[in-house]
Amino acid sequence: MEVGQQIPWPLVTQGQGDSINLTIVARVLTQWLGMFAPIQLNPLGLNPLRDILNNHIDFEGLRRKSPFRLFVGATHVNSGKLRLFREHELQLDMLLASACLPRLHHTVIVDGEPYWDGGYSANPAVFPLLRGKGSLDILLILLAPQLQDDVDQSVESIATRIQEIGFTGHFIREMHMLADAVNVSDRGRLETVRFHMIDAENLDVLRRSETKLLAYGPFLEMLRDHGRIRTKQWLAENLQSIGKRGTLDWAHWTV
Repeated sequence: MEVGQQIPWPLVTQGQGDSINLTIVARVLTQWLGMFAPIQLNPLGLNPLRDILNNHIDFEGLRRKSPFRLFVGATHVNSGKLRLFREHELQLDMLLASACLPRLHHTVIVDGEPYWDGGYSANPAVFPLLRGKGSLDILLILLAPQLQDDVDQSVESIATRIQEIGFTGHFIREMHMLADAVNVSDRGRLETVRFHMIDAENLDVLRRSETKLLAYGPFLEMLRDHGRIRTKQWLAENLQSIGKRGTLDWAHWTV
């Protein structure tokens, strides 16, 4: 992206480098999310993601013969429990449920039950990867920095940080439990599993909460390019460890 390139008004402007900002109009729109329910803002339940997924994924073929094991998590609204949809049963609504943010989207109904984004109960769920026979190398890819800069004391910043902690809390607790298990003598399956992680700690633009609502092509392409660079860096440093030893620093997850 060129320096100083303008992103279409009225939602976004771009400055130098990776500097991208929501305009006042966009900020007002995001504040409305806390004042109105999705059924009020979007009474027809329009969801562009539905058409995109339906056009690009062969759900019938995936159910019939998936080339890999697939776990898609969604949160059962009434109980708060995590439900994992598997490749042999996966349907469009199940995938939409796994990405349903209740302040933005209508609640998704699957088998007569309401579901929201799986991040509210696991983000992501690691335990399914430890069950049964599978790969001995598990690579976790984090899409958001776990460590944030100092949070100012404005109402908006406090509310945003509370939401971020709630969304990542389940994953952090699960990693804490795994770290404790690694440090005891009887680790069972953990003794044969090698954990690896590619994080997003070096990508400052992801520390800004407002960019989470930025669905603009060039910005997403920029994130994609950053992801490829970070992955190449990780592979250059750790590729030789795959199949031999884990590279995840468990001390980072120990309380």
